[in-house]
Amino acid sequence: MNDPAPLPMTNLEGTSVWRGARGGWLAAYWAALYAVAVLVFTGLTPAWGRWYGVHPYHRVQSEALLEGRLALSASPLALKHDLAWAEGGVHQVWGLGIPLWRLPWDALARLLGTAPIPEALAYGLALAVTAWLVLRASRDWSAVEADGAVPAHLLGVFLLLAFPALLNLVRHGLSIYDAVLAYVYLYGVAEAVLLVSFIRRPTLPRWLGLPDLKWWTGPLLWMAGGGVLFVTNLLRFGDGFEFGHRLNLQAPEFVGSMYATRFDHPFDNEPVWRTARELFGALFLTSEFNPARLYLENFFPGQSPTVRIREFYMPTFDWTYVGLVLAGWGTGLALFRRRSGVPGEPGEDAAGIVQRRMLVVWSLVATGLLGVFYLRTPALASRYLLDFAPAFAGAALTLYLGLQSWFRAVPVRQVMLLGLLATWLGFQWQRVPTPIWGQTSYCGFTWAEIQRLRAIHPDPCDAGPADLTERRFDDPRYLPFDGNGWRTNDGRVAPLVSLFVRDAEFLELDLRADPAAGRPVPPESLRAKVGLEFLCLDAVEGAGEGRWRVRFHGPRRAAYRRGLQVAFLALTPNERLAEPSAPWFLERVRWRGCELPSAASQAQRVPGRHPQS
Repeated sequence: MNDPAPLPMTNLEGTSVWRGARGGWLAAYWAALYAVAVLVFTGLTPAWGRWYGVHPYHRVQSEALLEGRLALSASPLALKHDLAWAEGGVHQVWGLGIPLWRLPWDALARLLGTAPIPEALAYGLALAVTAWLVLRASRDWSAVEADGAVPAHLLGVFLLLAFPALLNLVRHGLSIYDAVLAYVYLYGVAEAVLLVSFIRRPTLPRWLGLPDLKWWTGPLLWMAGGGVLFVTNLLRFGDGFEFGHRLNLQAPEFVGSMYATRFDHPFDNEPVWRTARELFGALFLTSEFNPARLYLENFFPGQSPTVRIREFYMPTFDWTYVGLVLAGWGTGLALFRRRSGVPGEPGEDAAGIVQRRMLVVWSLVATGLLGVFYLRTPALASRYLLDFAPAFAGAALTLYLGLQSWFRAVPVRQVMLLGLLATWLGFQWQRVPTPIWGQTSYCGFTWAEIQRLRAIHPDPCDAGPADLTERRFDDPRYLPFDGNGWRTNDGRVAPLVSLFVRDAEFLELDLRADPAAGRPVPPESLRAKVGLEFLCLDAVEGAGEGRWRVRFHGPRRAAYRRGLQVAFLALTPNERLAEPSAPWFLERVRWRGCELPSAASQAQRVPGRHPQS
């Protein structure tokens, strides 16, 4: 099948302004100018030199990669909130994509003996590259341009690059959590526009924005990327399909989140109609925020009464997006009613119709897959919902291209299109309140300030070796998160307890029921894991006066039977994971000749001792 002929150039396509905006070095200039504007006007770089973020994990991961290792540190002393101890090292759970993007710039900085690239500048470079790809790809967009149509086409580019959801996210200062979604948006937009360009002229360079390569290199690159992801997950977390979110260690207020990701959660069994209603309300109808109130009930329309972590701290989408997205999908799907290769309007070519068809399919598939995923996740947060932003932007672009095609011969209608789009963008930008957490909490630091903070709160790579022959989990300076959820002064426990074990051949718990706790929990219902492996229950023995000894078989996986590992204990049913405590007192934990007693179980605390290897 022959490739469709390119669209004929109109007079304005030949002008220097339009040619400069969409191709050559001037495209790079406009892309760089856009990146600088975003960094400055969103407040991400409040002053010259204040370009660093306070969260170091992407930088530290890049440094680790430069040194030929995947782990941030080999010492458990380096553990901080949301980091994971797995495969004998400390790992971050925010992926390797951003560290790999930083890698060449950090390598150059190390070669020159300068400070690592700042977080804001690294993101600015990603903004510039994405803008350059969008400008280059816009040459192949399907709408036919007539006299006076160039500003409208440029506004289509502007719609993607200044999408309100992106700018609102960046305005919140790009914490380690939000930064991932900010990069995800750029990746999604680049993928969408390159797909449109590829459909126009189906060659690999159109797909990748690269020089000519053989067609079969595309599938090979895709398989290679998936293979690298699988292998790095396997090396970092012991499972190619694990991204670290079932292993990370968190502060005590997030015990419910750890329970849900290690074991199970009530939303697993929620009726689909209620989960769909909640997702729709969270996406488009949320106007109230709940920072630090993770289990707040009835604060947005459609919220389910079932226990689930919900964290909303910045605007995402509103009801106007519903009309925008549905209209975009409608205009795209309407094209499937036409016979293939038959233009719908004079001057509209078959390739343009195919482009818009594929763009709407991409948007629908992305939205559908994300929707299925978030119907069952144990937690929902503002940043998670921004995963939908690239798909919604694709729907908006589909609508825009359709309207531009329909209005191309009527200048008044094009002015109306410009006015409507500009009004909507302005409305979305102005509705963003001051960031709840404070913008300067995450970005806007100098390198000297980062170094001073590092002296107080060392980076994970700065941690020294840990003496593992004796442990005191009541001392946070020793092993962070050891005994998390276990109050050793009286033995009271949270719904989930995490603790470090070494060379565990079994896991044995001595418990005493709390008579004042109300609903009792059968000891046979308790569960335990080491790393990712569920432990089999061996025996439950009663000792009178509400005391029980619960013994679990040791891990079967060889890697979990040796060395320092993290054990997780579920001490209550999942519908009670949000409660502050479980109806038990944990008096002692044993494994392979080592025991950890609570202070309440004896007059004087004797630290547990690890047997020497």
